[in-house]
Amino acid sequence: MNKITEQILEKIKAENIKPAARWRFILKQVSVWAGVILLVAISSMATSAIIFNIADTDWMLRPRLGWGSGRFLFISMPYFWIILLVVFSVAAYYAFKNTKHGYKYALPIILAILFLISLGLGTICHKSFQSGEFIERRAMMHLPYYPKMMPNRRAIMLNPEKGILAGRITKSIKESKFELSDFDKKIWTVFCDGCKIPPMIKLDEDELINILGEREAEFIFVAEEIRPMFKPMGAEVKNQ
Repeated sequence: MNKITEQILEKIKAENIKPAARWRFILKQVSVWAGVILLVAISSMATSAIIFNIADTDWMLRPRLGWGSGRFLFISMPYFWIILLVVFSVAAYYAFKNTKHGYKYALPIILAILFLISLGLGTICHKSFQSGEFIERRAMMHLPYYPKMMPNRRAIMLNPEKGILAGRITKSIKESKFELSDFDKKIWTVFCDGCKIPPMIKLDEDELINILGEREAEFIFVAEEIRPMFKPMGAEVKNQ
């Protein structure tokens, strides 16, 4: 018996230390694994939102903005969800380190595994349940300051000088006009006399839309074409 072992035994006897009940150890491990699963699930949902945002990028707006492909791609990246994915993946890593055998694995291996799991689950949820679109819509509608935390979408879709406007309808269409709240919560009066409207858009209150047209005056916009904020599933993206 070495010196360290003797010191440990003496400390146990002196302080009358008793082993914890097995059920406490099991409960702790179950709690840790539950935390890992929850964090991975959140990471998967963030991945689903990333996939949706990338697929939903409207390249038809690039020529109107006058941007090069590289700049448009860089600005289009959903950095909010990417940061969220990284944060929850790192949190999942530290939670996994507290499992029974978690300490045996190196950081790069665990993070790679967590990333692949999140990517796989996120892709499945996006393809099968449109979870990415659901998350994005709810964030746009109910998460305070979310549009300002997504400067990419704001930079592309809030360019009235370039004929691009987007936001939420606050007053439904009446006499060929309606009111729209943009990403900065500014209210616009939009005229839609003969503008192109796809069948899926009803111009009802709280509907999220993207408008192409021309700014006529301060907070006055004349629409030429109205599109849904998010492209329908399966819609092709044309790179112009």
